[in-house]
Amino acid sequence: MWKRRQRRRLPAYSRRICRSIEKEREAWPALSLCMDPSVLTCLSNDYSFNQVFKRPIEAFGEPGDLLIALSTSGNSENIRNAIETAKTQKS
Repeated sequence: MWKRRQRRRLPAYSRRICRSIEKEREAWPALSLCMDPSVLTCLSNDYSFNQVFKRPIEAFGEPGDLLIALSTSGNSENIRNAIETAKTQKS
């Protein structure tokens, strides 16, 4: 069972959004910003860890998109930066 879980590409939240939740519907695109360790390492080395979620939102985010941000403390600067960036996305 563990090996089967390891092969999945999307984390649980993204998987839930992509597949139908209660009834069959069209698929929604979903992107997990913490899934690719090489991107996280690159951005934290080249910018700072406070920017690791901001940069992908600048690249992929569009007006009207929904950002779901999870933080255990609510004070994570990288999460707050991502939220602020998402709020200011322009068409």
